[in-house]
Amino acid sequence: MRAWPLCIVLSCAACESTLSNVYGGFVVENPAFCETSTSCIGKNSGEGPEWICDTLLHACLPPDTCLSGSHSCQNADRPICTEGLCVPCSSDGPQGDTECQSRTEQRRDNRRVCIGGACKECRGASDCPTDRPVCAGQSCRACREHAECASGVCRSDEALREDAAAVGGTCVDESQIVYVDSEQPMSGTGTKQSPMAAVADALAIGKPFLALRPSRTGYGALSLQNRKQIVVGQRNGSQLPVITAASVSSGSLVLSQVAIVPAVGQDGALCGTQAELIVRNTSVSGPSAAARGVVADAGCLRVDVHASRFTGIQGSAIFLPSGSTTYRIVNSAFRSCGSTNPKFGSAAVYLGQGTRGVFTYNTLYQNLDAVECGNGQRIENSVAVGGSLPGCSVDRPDLGADLNPDQLQLQDTPRNHTCCIDQATPDPSVSTDSQGTPRPQSAGPDRGYWEG
Repeated sequence: MRAWPLCIVLSCAACESTLSNVYGGFVVENPAFCETSTSCIGKNSGEGPEWICDTLLHACLPPDTCLSGSHSCQNADRPICTEGLCVPCSSDGPQGDTECQSRTEQRRDNRRVCIGGACKECRGASDCPTDRPVCAGQSCRACREHAECASGVCRSDEALREDAAAVGGTCVDESQIVYVDSEQPMSGTGTKQSPMAAVADALAIGKPFLALRPSRTGYGALSLQNRKQIVVGQRNGSQLPVITAASVSSGSLVLSQVAIVPAVGQDGALCGTQAELIVRNTSVSGPSAAARGVVADAGCLRVDVHASRFTGIQGSAIFLPSGSTTYRIVNSAFRSCGSTNPKFGSAAVYLGQGTRGVFTYNTLYQNLDAVECGNGQRIENSVAVGGSLPGCSVDRPDLGADLNPDQLQLQDTPRNHTCCIDQATPDPSVSTDSQGTPRPQSAGPDRGYWEG
């Protein structure tokens, strides 16, 4: 198709331009400046579609037209300017990519590859920058899960950053990780290709991240002192690496995507004096007799539990004794926990005198006691079916609900629409549920750990 050149002289007060085969004759009065397409309303003299504002030229143009040789097109589906027309890029290959890269330099966006005639950000992860390492839907974004990174470790939230300068949502370089696989017949050097066999040996190397692979033998216990360590489990389907115990004193320990099965009569994860214990997307369960899950001593500084499940623990799933420990317990589920033996605790969650923090968006189901509070700690946006809440301050008098017994999701019942579905108080600090689903999904966020 032949198109007349489009003439727009930005320095003049009025300029007559034509693309007769594309749009017919038109006159742009003083086209030298526009900020948005609303500034172009009426510029088409009432004929055809409304014009749009070229945000680089600050001039009103007919849709799908352009200034050849000056700037490429705004619409990424018709990204290339040819003889005054916006057309698709030419091929899914080097030539089309070159066209898109030229357009990218002009339009200052990130669509650098040609896919199906349109300029897109990426074909794969290799096209994405380090601060947005995941290619999803032909666009780059930050990583959200460990499995999205070739190294197996994503800094998906602040707790998983090795230092303050590390950027969230980015993949950790393999050089910062010691890989561990307890099924290895011989211990390697700790690289992804040559993992070590023992956690104790891996900790001695001193790198900030440990990556544990699932194994039939498990990993026993790990102990940390005077440093920060981030331990990440490498998921294999639904299988997670299992540890029997973890402890930290005078340091910071992050446990992400692991399974903790404490030994009988023992504690699963212990926060010691002057320490921080942070638990992310972790399963804590069993054993067949009395034990406890996440425990602090009186000198623990902070316990932070997010998106974790505690199941069948014959004792307290979380036990924070009297002291000054601060806590944040969010998006987690507690099922069938508590013991009649006072040594191990009757409440799924025990918040002792003097502890303080946030307990919100949690689900508690058929525990001996749900939560026991030492001095009126607040329970918010949560659901508790079975088990009392002695000493606690609650945001509504009845925390009961109709739950699916398998996943502990809210069922679609009249009772739940009254008490729980869309009924939670919005909390800007909790933007997703335990599965990573954004809150809210409809009129408001749901109570409990799972957004419907």
